[in-house]
Amino acid sequence: MIIDKDLYRTVLINPSSNHDVDKLTIISGYASASMLSHHRDDLLEQATEPTIDLTIGMAPTDGIASAQHNAYQLLQGESSRKINCRYFTGSTSVHAKVYVWSQKGNPVIAFAGSANYTHSGFRRGDRIEAMSEVDANSAFAFCRRIHRQSQLCLFESISELVEFHEPRVTLRSSIEVPRVGDRVRLPLVKRNGETPSRSGLNWGQRPEENREPNQAYISIPSRIYRTDFFPPIGARFVVQTDDGETMIFVRAQQHGKALHTPVSNSLIGTYMRRRLKVPSGECVTRTHLDRYGRTDVTMIRIDEETYFLDFSA
Repeated sequence: MIIDKDLYRTVLINPSSNHDVDKLTIISGYASASMLSHHRDDLLEQATEPTIDLTIGMAPTDGIASAQHNAYQLLQGESSRKINCRYFTGSTSVHAKVYVWSQKGNPVIAFAGSANYTHSGFRRGDRIEAMSEVDANSAFAFCRRIHRQSQLCLFESISELVEFHEPRVTLRSSIEVPRVGDRVRLPLVKRNGETPSRSGLNWGQRPEENREPNQAYISIPSRIYRTDFFPPIGARFVVQTDDGETMIFVRAQQHGKALHTPVSNSLIGTYMRRRLKVPSGECVTRTHLDRYGRTDVTMIRIDEETYFLDFSA
């Protein structure tokens, strides 16, 4: 039977609660770290935490974006062995998309079809994808065969086996982007020129609510959030910064008017305070921004799930 509706829940969510399973093995030509992050958290909301074992098949010919690689390493390091991310390293590439749920090494239910393990493959409605339930034993045997020619993203010599490519970005006035409109500036101050005292970079400055004081978000002006520059509300995406950090962001709040770090809203606040040389937990002021030399950040779209944050002074 062809499945072309509600692929995300049918293939990636429902089996975790409808079957006795403890692992999802994925072979996908292309994938994204933002999809992996979102999927993991959705499974946790189902009160299940199966291991996700992802292998990216097109790595030999297409390589892996460095921002995505850094994010995969971050997610695998955070997951207490509940996430394994591998790159296929054979002589040819693997364009297949196979998803196998198993219990204690025994395959239970499997799917194969056209959908890559990305937001556009499973979670967006801008194109038609199709999957079918397939024989779980043969699908699992295929995955094991691919694993024998794959290597974990945390392997110390992985850069000798896979090419990691950087985004084509030059900072500040000569930013190279694919087309006009792929760069926006997001202000860190209000219209009066001051930093918000209880929102934005100072969202956590609410002791009466017992908030962690480093909590923060970056505001998106209405003229930008009304466009399609950023992914839809709730869709996560990888952000690489000009100083080499990698984070996962998501649009949140009413109309998607803010950029959050979904794992912890303190991540972006801690990062910005480090850049500004503001002690952890302290309120960020206009004086701090002026001393640093910048009152906004530039966001550059690399592709639909990868962005570049320029906060160079």
